[in-house]
Amino acid sequence: MSFYAEPVVLLRTVAFAALCACLIWKICRECGVEALQGRLRALDSEVFEFVRSGQVAPGDPAYGMLRESIRRVIQFAHRISLTRYLATTLSGPAAARFAKADSWERTWEDALSQVGSEELRRRLKDLRERLLMEVSGQIALGAVPLGSKLFCDALLPIVPNEIRLAAIRRARIVEALATSTERPSGPAWTG
Repeated sequence: MSFYAEPVVLLRTVAFAALCACLIWKICRECGVEALQGRLRALDSEVFEFVRSGQVAPGDPAYGMLRESIRRVIQFAHRISLTRYLATTLSGPAAARFAKADSWERTWEDALSQVGSEELRRRLKDLRERLLMEVSGQIALGAVPLGSKLFCDALLPIVPNEIRLAAIRRARIVEALATSTERPSGPAWTG
């Protein structure tokens, strides 16, 4: 081998390894999104069972908001990632995004207070928390194969409650952006 051939071979090897790494990352990301969508569809079915069993009326505001949140997060699941989340929260007026999340939270609390049964209210609240934890897992570990599942099942039980609440608060921003009446905007939602 000549003196100039060795760097060319090394460069080709590094380029091939980088291409393989990008391909593996892309496949893992797509598998993670599909897995998240599958878990959210199962959650949506679980929520629908409340209507089917007669525990809640189809026109109940809390039921409608929860199903809408789940469906919109499923719709935008391919756009949920740590980099997009950071781009959305760090660019422009973050206060407006938090205000939108807080407004959505107040509307949710009002709708939840209209639910007659305390047990049903608690179950709907738990289902929404599961939705937000799935979103948090996707933000944190979405590109890792089954990362968001690992985040929700293995890491969260050992995480202090303050960190869990912070993760839920951050996930509420994504939920509020996904469920807003206008098309979500900002660097994380366009393109």
